[in-house]
Amino acid sequence: MDNSKLKKLIVTAGVVLVLGIGGAAVYIGFDLGGDKDVSMNENSVVTTAKVTVGDIENSISGSGCIEPTDIESVKMPTDGGVTDVLVSKGQYVTKDEHLVALDTQLLEKSLKEKAEELYNKMSQLSNTKVKTKTIYIRAPFDGEITEEHIYKDGDINEIMKEHGKLLTLAGEDETIDIGKSVPGGTIKYVYADKGESFDEGDRLLGVRVETPEFQK
Repeated sequence: MDNSKLKKLIVTAGVVLVLGIGGAAVYIGFDLGGDKDVSMNENSVVTTAKVTVGDIENSISGSGCIEPTDIESVKMPTDGGVTDVLVSKGQYVTKDEHLVALDTQLLEKSLKEKAEELYNKMSQLSNTKVKTKTIYIRAPFDGEITEEHIYKDGDINEIMKEHGKLLTLAGEDETIDIGKSVPGGTIKYVYADKGESFDEGDRLLGVRVETPEFQK
């Protein structure tokens, strides 16, 4: 093959190659959208992201103010001025924590007055003498003793607590219980027994009572 034919062959192959490349470009251009320009200049920015498989999580953000459901008012145990505040607004406190310090002058004055009052009462008791006297319970009408719970040296309060009465008296027109109006003390005399008859004004029992007498 001479040199002239070889040059023609090379030129022909080059044209075919160029046409082939151009045809591919034209095919790609039509495939990407026909007449749209898909060329990228040197200032184009391409953003890429990595795609992964996972759960979608929803979250909500916001702002607000949390307030307690119960508000407890603190009351001072005594009158007096506040000498020191040991906490500040918004501070979290625990049970039995000290909140304020109070002036104790009024409290000390009150305690002193109570102490003096107690001393005076004790002084009165030390000068007290007990006076003993006997009172007599008499029959309010003619009749008969139908129930009896009294006995010598018996305690009136104990008998009333156990039986609710000392005696039951039955007359011609009425029946009464004796005991609620009798003062507390000790039974010293018993004048009548169950089943015995009595006349109005007769003694039924004698009660020894003690009353204090304050000495000046």
